[in-house]
Amino acid sequence: QVDIYSLRGQLIISLLAFQSGVSCTADLVAGGAWDSHSKNDQSQEPLFSGLTDSLSFLWEYAETLGLADRLFVVVGSEFSRTPFYNADNGKDHHPIGSYLLMANKPSWGNRVVGLTDSLQNAYKINPLTLQRDDTNGIFINPKHVHNEIRRYLGMDVNPGLSSFQFN
Repeated sequence: QVDIYSLRGQLIISLLAFQSGVSCTADLVAGGAWDSHSKNDQSQEPLFSGLTDSLSFLWEYAETLGLADRLFVVVGSEFSRTPFYNADNGKDHHPIGSYLLMANKPSWGNRVVGLTDSLQNAYKINPLTLQRDDTNGIFINPKHVHNEIRRYLGMDVNPGLSSFQFN
């Protein structure tokens, strides 16, 4: 029996749906106390360990099902955590976040794009070189990431998406 509410259960059901042709996308939720306004370190460590274990399981099971070469995974959140602790040893909301993009042996893999200072303030990045460029660069926003995901997946040429722009 699979617990469909656990992340691993969601992964199993999603991969089986992909394998059977019933679905080609899934939006999974990693529950838990991610919103750690108090005792940040005590709550985040087991959550990150669980997420890492789940991602390892995802790739192993996808390989078993013959899906690993067709899988594209996006891991993200709607916000990040402040670089400082509050009075309750927690961390509050911070607008500078990150995404983890995963595929099986991608040509673009094993690198970091974007940069912050020690206080987690974003630096401008040149969209062509992906290097820091304080003069001509841009701040990378979620819309940039999602537009690049669409381009990578070949969805940028779909006329049906023209009404759904990331502004």
